Amino acid sequence: MARPRPASPAASPARTRRLAQGERSREEILDAAELLMSTKGYAATSMSNLAHASGLPPSSIYWHFGSKRGVVGAVMERGARRFFEQITRQLQVTGEDPRQRLGAVLSFSDQVIGEHPQFLRLFMLLLLGSEGGHDQDEVVSRVRAEGRQHLADGIRLAYLPWGDELAAHIAGQLGDVALALFDGYFIATEAGAGAARGRLIEQLASAIHALAVGIRDFQPPPGYRR
Repeated sequence: MARPRPASPAASPARTRRLAQGERSREEILDAAELLMSTKGYAATSMSNLAHASGLPPSSIYWHFGSKRGVVGAVMERGARRFFEQITRQLQVTGEDPRQRLGAVLSFSDQVIGEHPQFLRLFMLLLLGSEGGHDQDEVVSRVRAEGRQHLADGIRLAYLPWGDELAAHIAGQLGDVALALFDGYFIATEAGAGAARGRLIEQLASAIHALAVGIRDFQPPPGYRR
């Protein structure tokens, strides 16, 4: 008769310390990579740059990520997770005026953008195709699609006082428009318009709201189907 297997021993203190140190090393590499790649660019950031900035040897970087493309992929994954988790967890919309509710959604989005500038700068470089490579296309596309969905969700929340069906229709119609406007907004603030952030957000909210009103008041011709 086979003997029962002994229960797996709990992780030793030494193993627990090694795992914790490995996780710290990984985060330190990602912190250094996000800063360097968002300022110097992906192509200009070498593995030796990453080693110097993180204080860890190149062998440690290769062990964690395999390559520089592995590093930038992990930077994007971590940045997207943090960015969207914050939006999902903290967004609150109150009141009955859709225009004010929309302003609250966009102001909160701007606040989150301001707290993650390095991730978004790198994302924009990768999106424009001037950095990285084809290996990053999938993660960049996924981050952009998720950003579009979060903006559409925010628009839908803003216009719920007009009814669930109309709010969902407006969100579906304006998700791509809002994302394009936010692209321009981010580039404008990066180009030196940061001092006017509040005014730009108000103008952005006014532009989206005007489109929403047009959708609400649209009188379809006979036989038209949405």
